[in-house]
Amino acid sequence: MIVLSKRLQAVASMVTPGKRPADVGCDHGYVPIYLVQSGIAQTVLAMDVNEGPLSRARENIEKYGLSGQIKTRLSDGLKNYQRAEANSLIIAGMGGLLIRDILEDAGHRGILEDFDEMILSPHSDGDVVRRALDFWGYTIDREIMLTDGGKYYTVIHSVKAEKAVLARERCPAAGPEDEADYREQDDMYGGYLIRRKDPVLYQYLTQQLNDRMERYDRIRNLDTPGAKAHLPALEAELGRLKSVLKRFEDGHKE
Repeated sequence: MIVLSKRLQAVASMVTPGKRPADVGCDHGYVPIYLVQSGIAQTVLAMDVNEGPLSRARENIEKYGLSGQIKTRLSDGLKNYQRAEANSLIIAGMGGLLIRDILEDAGHRGILEDFDEMILSPHSDGDVVRRALDFWGYTIDREIMLTDGGKYYTVIHSVKAEKAVLARERCPAAGPEDEADYREQDDMYGGYLIRRKDPVLYQYLTQQLNDRMERYDRIRNLDTPGAKAHLPALEAELGRLKSVLKRFEDGHKE
């Protein structure tokens, strides 16, 4: 049985048993191998934009005797995906801007209609990914934040909008008096995590706040126009971080 890293294990755990996943950016093919070995999926489509990683994925798939269940394909995002090949989409290990671009390209070509669920793990710009999901008619019904190798990662599970009633029950809307601020915070840091007062997110936010406060104090003491120009953006970020942390500490259920 293949052993996954903590991050990849979190990604695999989000796949609904019985689905037919397509793993975009499969790298060495570890997640597809695990999904088949564990019985979560019977078949997986493993795709990567680079022949090198895809070749290593093929070698690993053959090593575990799973060539009949895991199909590999060279593909830039979902450009070489064929309709109805999968109903679960995995994209992990990329920046949020690239994930958004993949979703946008697939959405304009009608391909996203195939996927009942998406499991996305952006390395950066998570707010961009969350807004893209909303734009394309998906709602976040689960989210995990974890540390692996000293870095923070989030894994997002989203479902089609017709299942949004269940998602709203799990992740209720913010109060109307704070709706605009809450929406921005939810996009930036993950509303699902905030409302459940996730301890890993709380740790991350606290570290970010301390880092920004130290930076603010350094810049504020520099008497140069360039340094002063950074202060408004830092003040806004500090305000946002303090506001999110207050939602953790208030103790009331949103």
